[in-house]
Amino acid sequence: MFKKKKFSIIFIMTICVSILTAINYTQARDLEGDAQIGIGITPFIISESEEIVNHVNIYWSEVANANYYVLFRSEQNEENYQEIYQGNAKMFGDYHLEVNKNYHYKIRAVFDQQEYVESSAIEFQPYQVPDDVGYFHNNEEGGFQGSLGPGGIKHGDLYYSYRQENDGNGFKQINLYTSEDGENWTFDKVVMDRNSHPDLEASKLESGTVQYNEHTGEIVGWYHYENNVDYSLARLAVASGKPGEVWTYHGSFRPNGNESRDKAYFIDDDGTGYIMSSANMNADFILYELTPDHLEIEREVMTLFEGQHREGPGITKQDGYYYIFTSDAAGWYPSQAAYASASSMEGPWSELRLIGNKNTFGGQSGHINTVQGSEATTHIMNAYRWMFGWAEDPGGARDRWYPISLHDGYAFYDYFEKILASASTGLVIPVQPGQLISQEKPAFAESELTGAEAGKANDGDYQSSWVAANNHWPTWWMVDLEDVYDLSHVQISWFLFNGSEAVHYYEIETSIDGENFEKVLDRTDNKNYGFTSDSLEGEARYVRIQLVDANLHNNPNNWYTPQLSDVKIFGEVAE
Repeated sequence: MFKKKKFSIIFIMTICVSILTAINYTQARDLEGDAQIGIGITPFIISESEEIVNHVNIYWSEVANANYYVLFRSEQNEENYQEIYQGNAKMFGDYHLEVNKNYHYKIRAVFDQQEYVESSAIEFQPYQVPDDVGYFHNNEEGGFQGSLGPGGIKHGDLYYSYRQENDGNGFKQINLYTSEDGENWTFDKVVMDRNSHPDLEASKLESGTVQYNEHTGEIVGWYHYENNVDYSLARLAVASGKPGEVWTYHGSFRPNGNESRDKAYFIDDDGTGYIMSSANMNADFILYELTPDHLEIEREVMTLFEGQHREGPGITKQDGYYYIFTSDAAGWYPSQAAYASASSMEGPWSELRLIGNKNTFGGQSGHINTVQGSEATTHIMNAYRWMFGWAEDPGGARDRWYPISLHDGYAFYDYFEKILASASTGLVIPVQPGQLISQEKPAFAESELTGAEAGKANDGDYQSSWVAANNHWPTWWMVDLEDVYDLSHVQISWFLFNGSEAVHYYEIETSIDGENFEKVLDRTDNKNYGFTSDSLEGEARYVRIQLVDANLHNNPNNWYTPQLSDVKIFGEVAE
């Protein structure tokens, strides 16, 4: 199944980050050799009442065959680094940093014989929350609340916004709206409709991207083109026109005879246009360079990710690196996101690297746009939740925002319930519901497989999992927080099998002494696939998840083995 994609905003965060020279040591391996490690940070606040952003999550990439990782921090301009973490997690939270200090972090992956590779350093300085922040809530409808500044395409004294309208017969028309400030819009005209060309009479236009070509002074729109019945055509379609004028439709075609479905239309700094689209039943991606007018294919540049069945490409560029973000082909259901990077659009590109959890926090990887403010260039992954296509349909479709940290060709993002954003500064500030109190704490389960023990569910690594020893349901998993905490939130990353996705029914119990438990959450009516995020209340030392059942969308029999990919519990030490 192929999805209807929509044009939406994504931002990537580069807040107070600088690339510094990596320090070489006598036992360090060559970073250009068989192992490299990347690092990223996401600054956040714990309460919306906080006026200073002085907490950060530090993330790092997995290095094959590393025995453990060591995180260092310096408060003196890369001098006197101190170890602040050692273990096997892939992230660490650093809280309550001092204002007016510059903090530098670097991560080391340690191998046998104490050989290691080390990242370049990344910098953070606490800063004040801007006065003009609005917010986006990942579990509520309504989109962004507040102003993100001017939108659309600015040309001359006007902003132009091109909005597609569909009906029961597929594509209907492209409506043009204009604005003097980029925020208050007035309908202007229909620039193209199904009567503009025979191709459009009974068609679907999906995955649309509309941009301004500075070489020609024209607006150009590229689309995935299909008939209005199925997805058998697999073509590209292109249309163009002067700002404010009616469009000319230039036809649909298969580029160089290749299938073309999900696509990205990217314009480089020098104005060169590119199309990247999925081909061969989504098995491959093909990158094409466009002619200077962006209306035809100039040449086929390369095939990427052959046989890996990726879709939903989004391309961006920052600090000399290009990034491609993609989703695993999974119909309407959540899937694993991955990215690749390169210093040139023509490569060589890195291998696909996994990002986020195993199902993009209940969504699919989306498109990338860039917005600049007075203090930051910011991007956010706008993931898609195609809920109308889920068997257990929570209703409609919705986006989720994940601020992305980019550094030296590596990318990282995580889930936060609420995201603050400032149009004037470009700063994007996630709100984390307390300190992460469960990571690498003692964990237990009714049963476990060797190599997939209970501790794998809270080890700070989204790619590891606790797996039960058999497929007996119900069963339980529990964490000892080692102290009594005021609980605030729990996030659970669930197992999904591509093609037989399931919702999980569960309950959460808490205890002070580990013997007397109280049920504090009942989600036996859950309709969310792959990821759940719930508020918690009360004091507890022990938190137990009762895995009641899994409901597969295509099978009345639950053949899943109980397992948890990741559990995060948030709170503060009880007084």
